Order: sequence, then C-alpha cells, then structure tokens
Amino acid sequence: MMLCLASPLLLNFSFAPFDLWPLAFVGLVPFVVGVGVAPSRRWGLFAAWLTGLVFWGLVLYWLTWITMVGYVAGILYGTLYWLLPGAILWAALRRNQPMWIVLPLVW
Repeated sequence: MMLCLASPLLLNFSFAPFDLWPLAFVGLVPFVVGVGVAPSRRWGLFAAWLTGLVFWGLVLYWLTWITMVGYVAGILYGTLYWLLPGAILWAALRRNQPMWIVLPLVW
C-alpha cells in the first residue's frame, strides 16, 4: 500500500511549478502495482482512495488560500474518481488481463 503513495508524488511533480512532465508517463505505475498486490478488494479500494486523497491534497493546495471548506470538499470529491479505476484494475489484475490495454481504457 505504501507503493501507492509514490504515484501522487510522481504525478504532482509533473505539474507546475516543478514541470517534470516525463514523470506523468510513469506516474500511474506504482498505483497499478500497489492496487495489484492488495490482498483483498477492500485493501485495494482503500489504497486507491488513499492515493486519491494524497494526490488531490497535493494538487489543490492553492485552495487553502481561498477557502478551507472548498479545499476539503474538493479533496473528498476528487478521491471518488480514484475508487472506480482502483476497483476495475484490481479485478483485471486478478483475471490476468493485460495492463497495456486495461489501464488506458479505465483511466
């Protein structure tokens, strides 16, 4: 599950002000591996939710200067978008589906 926390960091560094855009090409790899090694669907969904929580917490930092309520609401709403791909990827990995096809379609 700790592997899933590398994805938000890689993806965050691909955005401004860091502008390390090549990291975006490998940013989802730790997420897929972390969800894939989860022992159960519950842990896979928790890892996906935690990944989304950290990602949106890092990306939406600028909202703290405007509204703290909007910052928290944006984070909680954004994490929902990581749950569905996490569930589908966990199921696809259990069925030995090729990730080079499944990940782009799901994401």
